[in-house]
Amino acid sequence: MDTFGNRPGRDCVHKYLQAQWRILKSDYTIQPPPPGSVVQHAWHELDQAFSSTEVATQVRDVLLRLMNPPYGYHFHQLSLLFSAWYGYHRKYLEFSIDGKLDSLLSVWNLQKVDRSERFIERMVYTHHVAIKRRDVDREREKVQRMVRTILSRTEYLSQQEAEEALSLLRSALENLEDDEGLRENIQRSVQMLEEDIGIALRYDQRAEHLLKMAQLESGLRPLAEAYSKPGLPSLGIVLPSSPSVQDIQSRLMERFRQRVEAICSEAEQLRRLEDVSKYEDGLRAIIPYIRLTKNQGLEHRVKQAIRNVQERAEQLRQEAAEESLISEMRMMDTGARLATLRDYVKRLQQMNLQSAKAQEIYRQKRNQIEEAIQQSESRLRQWREAFVKAEDRAALEHLQEQTNRYWTHYEGTDEEQQVKQLVEECQQVMTLLRQVSEVANSSPPDPAGVKEAKWELEELRQQSQHPAVHKAVEQARRRLEEYAQKKVEEASHWLQQLEQRAISQQGEGLSTLLQQLSQPPAFLPEEQKPNLESLKAEVQRRIDEDAVENVRSRLRQIRDVQKLRQLREEIDHRLRELESLRG
Repeated sequence: MDTFGNRPGRDCVHKYLQAQWRILKSDYTIQPPPPGSVVQHAWHELDQAFSSTEVATQVRDVLLRLMNPPYGYHFHQLSLLFSAWYGYHRKYLEFSIDGKLDSLLSVWNLQKVDRSERFIERMVYTHHVAIKRRDVDREREKVQRMVRTILSRTEYLSQQEAEEALSLLRSALENLEDDEGLRENIQRSVQMLEEDIGIALRYDQRAEHLLKMAQLESGLRPLAEAYSKPGLPSLGIVLPSSPSVQDIQSRLMERFRQRVEAICSEAEQLRRLEDVSKYEDGLRAIIPYIRLTKNQGLEHRVKQAIRNVQERAEQLRQEAAEESLISEMRMMDTGARLATLRDYVKRLQQMNLQSAKAQEIYRQKRNQIEEAIQQSESRLRQWREAFVKAEDRAALEHLQEQTNRYWTHYEGTDEEQQVKQLVEECQQVMTLLRQVSEVANSSPPDPAGVKEAKWELEELRQQSQHPAVHKAVEQARRRLEEYAQKKVEEASHWLQQLEQRAISQQGEGLSTLLQQLSQPPAFLPEEQKPNLESLKAEVQRRIDEDAVENVRSRLRQIRDVQKLRQLREEIDHRLRELESLRG
């Protein structure tokens, strides 16, 4: 009855399996349907449907055929029939549920399978249930090969392979009843394989703990003890999923090495003398753990760290003793005056420094001060070069601004006199440039003034050989010449305008024109002065003609003889004046 899941009622079993179908004997063992049994065809259908030893057949396809014509079994009858058929053939069948080897009993034991309908429903609709005929000969050969593998201890299995082999062997114990020698070897193999699987599982558990230590453990003692005695069991033929002992020890050692290096590095960064003992004692305390790992390289590293701590302590003692000198060096201002910078160099040469820190500060400060001195000396040379090469007032003004800014920087040094001399020379050239500019902008009233201005420029040029002065004089000379040329052109234009006006002028206009001609521009060219005189004579002639005509007209109007005689005397007197002027 257990074969059927102990589910159908006893009455139904007797009614169908015994009375009608005659496949259940009185001792409750299953037999094939005898001739004339009503389930003979259905039984044969099941035999044929699940006859393949190569391909698993889906149970639901076969059950659906039996539930439909020409068979037409309902749920309860089909559950009894299929369970009986399976119980009779179970030793020669591979029964799988959702791709995993199992048994029909598992279907009956599924949750809520409390009657035939649910039993059939699970196999037809809910789960992928399949059956394949076992190849007994091939299985026997496979079992024998696996037994030889396990007993010889020459090949290794993964845990999955071991579980599959264990399942195979256990199944063989149920089905291979005719070979007691083989059964004994299978039992021994199962026992050995179970032990090896257990060892591999214990190995994985311990390995997991050790690997966590290799990632997270900070204590050197636990790491050293785990490295020296990993506590991993000796394996059988079942391989663990965890890394090898050597790999785990390598990871533990790497973590151990990192922690040792961190401790050494921290100690070597000693900053206070009061921490010397703490770090030395701490380093010596970890040596026993290192020796536990037999890592001589790490032991050497720790001993070197102890020596480094001692050297660092000595360095700190020297630094403490030289702190006042260090403070003095730090107070040396690289922006100080040149005389002070040179005093700094002398003071540095007098210092006797021992500690690496003080010597480093000394080197830095000495380099900074010497660089500042070189910049100061170079600046003065650059000023002298800039003065010599200056070509205009703007360059000299910029140089003057620079010397004024750094004047005090050179006080108390030999360079002070050079700066003073440079300032004086610069001022002299600036004065000459200002005088040249004044001459250039003087606007002389006549050619003689222009000539005199050029002479003054030449005198100024003779007073200095500086290129800026020579350049300014040449520019001023050109400016004076341009000025004079412009004045000449203006005078020529003036004469041309008056000549045009003389053509149309009459009466009082001629008198005004004559007055203008009597005051010619100073820059009128000599070659144009005859033209001026001719124009003046012509204008005078026209004025005289107008005057004579006017006098004649007035004389005609005078009726007093005496007054006419007086006018004649005045005319004679005027003629004598003119003749005397011409003579």
